[in-house]
Amino acid sequence: MVGDDSTEGGAHVPEGIETRYPIEPERVLTALLIVIILGVTVAGAHLFGFVLPELYRVFLGVLLLGVAGLYVTSIFHWLYEVIQGWRSAPDPVTYGPEAVQVRILTIDAEGTVQNTVNELPDTLTDRHVIAETPIEIDGATVHVVPDDFECMAMDKGRALEWARRTLPCEKEYVLFLDEDTLVPEFPGLPDADIIQFREYPMKTDSWWTFWAEIMRMGWQLEQMGFKRHDIPMLFVFS
Repeated sequence: MVGDDSTEGGAHVPEGIETRYPIEPERVLTALLIVIILGVTVAGAHLFGFVLPELYRVFLGVLLLGVAGLYVTSIFHWLYEVIQGWRSAPDPVTYGPEAVQVRILTIDAEGTVQNTVNELPDTLTDRHVIAETPIEIDGATVHVVPDDFECMAMDKGRALEWARRTLPCEKEYVLFLDEDTLVPEFPGLPDADIIQFREYPMKTDSWWTFWAEIMRMGWQLEQMGFKRHDIPMLFVFS
């Protein structure tokens, strides 16, 4: 949630904006976890020769099929998003790297942030690190969020809000990066209000970790490139 604040220099922020769901997502996940536990219980009972009542087995079977159906539906939806992303031609680059200010968010991961800064293309020269504790970074200006700074946002959102109010920026865009996001190249940006870059996991010696990252990043609506929206406020660029 965000709200009006007199320290924002007259900027108006909508108050009381909050997404509400008919059923909270964590409750749905909890219910699915209970179903999985019950299914494992049934499988274990059959394995050790216990006979369960017919109604109980039918009920659990329907629940497990429902969970499997949700996963199958999400897989096909993900494939649809990927195909739409492939079919969507990227918009032309309008702004070059000189029109971008980089802001890297961290708590105190000095080594990780230094590696991220080292990997930035030389064309991105306006570099800033927003940290929760003082750290030393070569090649970027470090800003520490004061402990007494208060706003309605928490954690990373609090740091973003402090930087929004405090850091001067004369660039057309601000490029927000996590502390471990490596940017191998940066040709520029199209003409859009908000641009979401695609992420690609790094191949390491662990194939399990690599494929886990593919699955973790893959289940995101950004795959489609927001081409369904009539108003071009969001744009995925890769």
